[in-house]
Amino acid sequence: MTTPDLPERLNISRSSTADAAAAEPSPNGTTFYSTDEPESGQKRQGRGEDHAMLATKQQKTYHDGDKTLPTTPTTPAPALTPSPTPVLASRSTTLSPSTTAKYFQSDFTVVNRKPFELEMPDWSANTKAWAFLQSQNPKYPNVYLVKKELNGQERTGYLLGRQPDSDIRFEQSEISKRHCLIYMETGSNGKAKGIRIFLEDLSFNGTWVNGTLVGVKNRVMLRNRDEIQLFRRSSYAENDLRQKFYRVLFPPIYEAHICDHEYEIRRLLGRGNFASVHHAIHRGTGAVAAIKVLNKNRFAQKPRMIQAIIQEVGIMMSLRKHPLVVNIDRVFNEQHKIYLVLEYVPGGELFDYVSTNKTIDEDSTRFIFWQLFMAIKYLHDNNIAHRDLKPENVLLADREKLHIKITDFGLAKTEHRDQSFGSQCGTPNYVAPEILNAPDSRGYDKQCDLWSLGVMLYICLCGFPPFSEENAPPSMKAQIKMGKYTFPSPYWDNISELAKNLIRSLLTVDPIERLNVREALLHEWMHQNREDLKARQNRLGEAVLADILQSEQTVDVTPTQVLMTQSQSLERF
Repeated sequence: MTTPDLPERLNISRSSTADAAAAEPSPNGTTFYSTDEPESGQKRQGRGEDHAMLATKQQKTYHDGDKTLPTTPTTPAPALTPSPTPVLASRSTTLSPSTTAKYFQSDFTVVNRKPFELEMPDWSANTKAWAFLQSQNPKYPNVYLVKKELNGQERTGYLLGRQPDSDIRFEQSEISKRHCLIYMETGSNGKAKGIRIFLEDLSFNGTWVNGTLVGVKNRVMLRNRDEIQLFRRSSYAENDLRQKFYRVLFPPIYEAHICDHEYEIRRLLGRGNFASVHHAIHRGTGAVAAIKVLNKNRFAQKPRMIQAIIQEVGIMMSLRKHPLVVNIDRVFNEQHKIYLVLEYVPGGELFDYVSTNKTIDEDSTRFIFWQLFMAIKYLHDNNIAHRDLKPENVLLADREKLHIKITDFGLAKTEHRDQSFGSQCGTPNYVAPEILNAPDSRGYDKQCDLWSLGVMLYICLCGFPPFSEENAPPSMKAQIKMGKYTFPSPYWDNISELAKNLIRSLLTVDPIERLNVREALLHEWMHQNREDLKARQNRLGEAVLADILQSEQTVDVTPTQVLMTQSQSLERF
């Protein structure tokens, strides 16, 4: 295969002015930075070229029809009125008249302080930043949003909330643990390359952009200078500092590529109804990736499919990188296709491993399920249900060590408060009985994942599924709803009673009586032959084990949180 020339780097030098304006977005919200003309014959720009001319070339805006996900709204334009000049309030008894701005709070006295000044971004010193969250309140730090390294542990997007591992952490009770997510997609409309920055609302308390409620489970495309609020109160004035949070600013120049310019897409790894997955190599670094390719024409008239893709991207972007979960690196949303750049896992599917070996011994199975339970616990602790667990969606990172990773979040969904799921989805052999109920009584939650794990445990130990049309009558659907299965001889003769007991506890029809993931980890079978399990865990390596254990910690301070903790502005409202 012939490797095309690398694209011209149009932003080798960035503007040094701190208040340079970002490129104007197109009507659909995309901010374009570079033209999409053939690049193979172009000469690489030198450092001595006219930077002003270069910036002008990059900031050209294209308003032609740009095919994007049609269900994604853009935010209303921010008001052009100047922001008030807030003052950091502190407890004080000093009162003196002055022309200095004064600020009132119900539990604070009036103080005279130097007015709070908005900090302008220094793009020349932060060349990898794709946005800047400009604090509108002295309580909160300014934050550059940058592309994070895939080999790090950070999530790809930026999570705002009270959760200990949030990228930007708050203390106010009005703000949810997982309040909202901000992330970036790179893309092209066939004429120019640019970026789209999205905010997804994860909170029932609400997130507002330019004073308009986004709404839980919805996302909006942000525009330069949009204002973000994490709560609003009708009793507060519009410019009240207590409900001021961030304004998002875009860089004047940003190096945006299309997928083909960054990656050489090679062999096919797998294919589904709407997507294919390919082995790919990064042209610059040689790093290996798995790229999921979705053809927009296949689902253009399928709004549910479009929403599922938005949901999949949002969930993966919101998760910190975990050694037992396939991680996402970035998204290219282009004119005809969407490319999800995922972590490459070389060992193939657990399904193929079971098929080749017919069965897996109890010690090896125990280790695999310790990892599966830990991974699902991580998802469930973040209120995410996978909803399509099966051996095909478990990949082997190392076939010798049996290091596994869960993949395919196409049906995954976030569980909000006490709300239940209602859609009928999953793979027939692995679907939980509550999902098969009639629509008027079909309410279920993340406990459906534990049923699927029970089916998988059964298959790993004996090599065939507990529920099948081959066992009819009754039908497979009836078998699942009744919880009707057996442990036939001779296949189960040498399997321990404790293993069978764990399967029975997972394949319990009533989800309330079914083991949850914490209880599954504590089951007696999971603690048999502990020396073997410990040895297998150690073979994963210290770094992997440390990352697994870190995800279990309730306090996980990120660099951004350290800044906020050290700041004097962390006094509560």
